[in-house]
Amino acid sequence: MTTVERVALVLTALPFLTLGLAHYALRRLALRPGKTLIAAVILMLRQIGRLAGWVTALYTAIWAAGKYLDPAAFEAFWDEPISLFVLMGSAMLAYLYLFIRWCWQLWQSRRRALRELAK
Repeated sequence: MTTVERVALVLTALPFLTLGLAHYALRRLALRPGKTLIAAVILMLRQIGRLAGWVTALYTAIWAAGKYLDPAAFEAFWDEPISLFVLMGSAMLAYLYLFIRWCWQLWQSRRRALRELAK
């Protein structure tokens, strides 16, 4: 796998990361009454910046350790596209599960609140 293909793969994952961060920002916003949508967007951008820093640091550490410890095994891992797709796919499935669970909890809490108001 070439560097261009790796970059394309990372760019493919960015929409999912952005959705995850937007969900996180809106969830934090829901806990703070009186905040606006602009505050949620600013919070989301801050989280994207943090995540980009951590991903870059992690990728650099893995790359440096792999190149130093066993260059042949490192190249074999990164040249095998299925390993990257498995990593990305498992992350997307975990996020999807958490998002569905959060939506279910939100729906249940709103339903309870409406029942309390009806009494």
